[in-house]
Amino acid sequence: MKAETEKALPRQPGQSPTFRTAIVLASLVGSAALVMEYGFRPEATTRAVLWLIEILAVAFFIIHTALRLYWSPARLRHLRAAWYEFGIVLLMIAWLAVVSLSDVPAKTLPMIRAFHTVLLLFVLVRVTEFLRRLSATWFQPAQIFVTSFAALIVIGAGLLMLPAATSHDLRVLRDSTPQDLRGNILSETATGLWFQSGAGNEFLPKDHVLMVEKASPADWSTALFTSTSAVCVTGLTVVSTGGYWSPFGQVVILCLIQLGGLGIMTFGAVFALVFWQELGLRQSAVMNDLMTPTMSVQISKVLLFILLSTFCVEAVGAASLWNLWPHDAGTSTGHRAFLSAFHAVSAFCNAGLGLYDASLVDFRNTWQVNLVFPALIIIGGLGFMVTYNLSRVTRANARRLWTRLRGRTPKPELDRRRLTLHTKLTLTATGILLVAGLTAIFLFETLPNTYGVAPDAGARPFMAQVSAGARLLYSWFLSVTARTAGFNTVPTEQLTDSSKFLVVLLMFIGASPGSTGGGIKTVTFAVIMCSVWSLLRNRASAQAFRRTIPQDVIVRSLSILILASGLIVAATAILSLTQPGTAFLDALFEATSAFGTVGLSAGLTPALNLFGRLLIIGVMFVGRVGPLTLFIALPVGVKRLQFDYAAETVAIG
Repeated sequence: MKAETEKALPRQPGQSPTFRTAIVLASLVGSAALVMEYGFRPEATTRAVLWLIEILAVAFFIIHTALRLYWSPARLRHLRAAWYEFGIVLLMIAWLAVVSLSDVPAKTLPMIRAFHTVLLLFVLVRVTEFLRRLSATWFQPAQIFVTSFAALIVIGAGLLMLPAATSHDLRVLRDSTPQDLRGNILSETATGLWFQSGAGNEFLPKDHVLMVEKASPADWSTALFTSTSAVCVTGLTVVSTGGYWSPFGQVVILCLIQLGGLGIMTFGAVFALVFWQELGLRQSAVMNDLMTPTMSVQISKVLLFILLSTFCVEAVGAASLWNLWPHDAGTSTGHRAFLSAFHAVSAFCNAGLGLYDASLVDFRNTWQVNLVFPALIIIGGLGFMVTYNLSRVTRANARRLWTRLRGRTPKPELDRRRLTLHTKLTLTATGILLVAGLTAIFLFETLPNTYGVAPDAGARPFMAQVSAGARLLYSWFLSVTARTAGFNTVPTEQLTDSSKFLVVLLMFIGASPGSTGGGIKTVTFAVIMCSVWSLLRNRASAQAFRRTIPQDVIVRSLSILILASGLIVAATAILSLTQPGTAFLDALFEATSAFGTVGLSAGLTPALNLFGRLLIIGVMFVGRVGPLTLFIALPVGVKRLQFDYAAETVAIG
């Protein structure tokens, strides 16, 4: 009887292969229509056809939502489980009702925007469902991690190749000589227009503007390089970010930085928590392996902490940068907000991408550059495992203090009050590297110019022309940004060779594990140093803070060091061979900057040929995902031997 009842029940649309195929097609067709409309800016007739396709896609999703409720054997339970889909439908109905009842003369465009918003939300839900199923499969976490970054890079490159992603070409008269410019038109007045390029904002008189036309779309190598640099939060560029790309292209780059900094799997897991209020066992295990392997915590709390803390820190950073930008008529409130948000996100994610070709050189003496930017860079570079551990310890100590003040005995919370070994190593290594980098750069830029001053002061490097106080301030910023951020307040090519080599070492070490930065990581460097120190003291195992570091962690650290060193050596040699006239130190600097996802450049990247671009793209990708993670993600890295050979000693040293 029960079998007959179950057989009589209609199959759920979500379980039907036909419906799943239809959902995928509707998502792809709807997304393609949005890309065509916003990326190619078609004519009115073509736009009307795209609107029809988008409306039909939204109608399909609404019908699919209604059918799932109708065929559900427990409709109230299904309504509670799929509340987000019905919320999207109610949002669209409310939006359309408000527009219909308003006095707006042109109601078509607001209604179409409502359909666009609903379509994007439905597609977001389907992408989240796909990521949830992907995490539930038996793929290795490293394979999912690497694949998600590669897919995001390809999607970003495709968006940046759209015609709407590039800016305008202008020809203007300057000193009676025609000059070609590249940038965006911010606003137009009766007397001229405000123009934004990589050099900043500029007012162009109307009688000096000879030609304005839309620039041609970006070629595939430029789009792929920029997308890889944004997703891998590197900051190396082959074109001007502020002048070459349109506002649409800059928004795409900003989204790629945010998604690449936190990881697309993190966003997928967070949306899964929002939609379904829980993660599956397999998905929780995958996220725990990717994000918090050093702590036994509830992964859902960590994910929500990451998202909320990221947006809070970035919001505070953007608000602090509000008054940094020029106060001219071309910088509107919206443009100022975008400049603040773009640079705050880029700093926190340690991307180093900015909308000014000179980076922060023009703002180097402001408090925002020397306080806000370093704070965002350091917080983003510590890693979410460290910040979460610090927040737990802070909350536990605050609760204990509040309980004692109320005259009660606090409950024991030993696990919440203890800083992990990972946190201690990260904070110690970060502090030592910041102080050592500041001191060494200051000395390297002071001593050679003290004992070998050129007769002509203008011929001396930039750091030799400033006061000792300013040199100390610039050395501080370079020490912070060199390990993974990529912003600069002094011309990198004017540093002494000693400072350049020190920056190479800092870039090689990079940020901390679980952060938005690259490099071999501070904890890897700290573990190797602890191992060497323990060996020199004739200890059988590596120790730090009264804890023994497991042998497999030491082996992994040495493996990362060797793989990273080999990659940089190979990339440096190839760059020296394939880029004519390149100095060895500049090639080493560029290769290390790409691997450490730093973004500082000695001037080589913009002049790279096609082979050089592809090489740096590969180095940036390996540097972001990690050489060991990439090797594990390969089929040869998944297999594990089930036996050991007989041991035999060899002579070393």
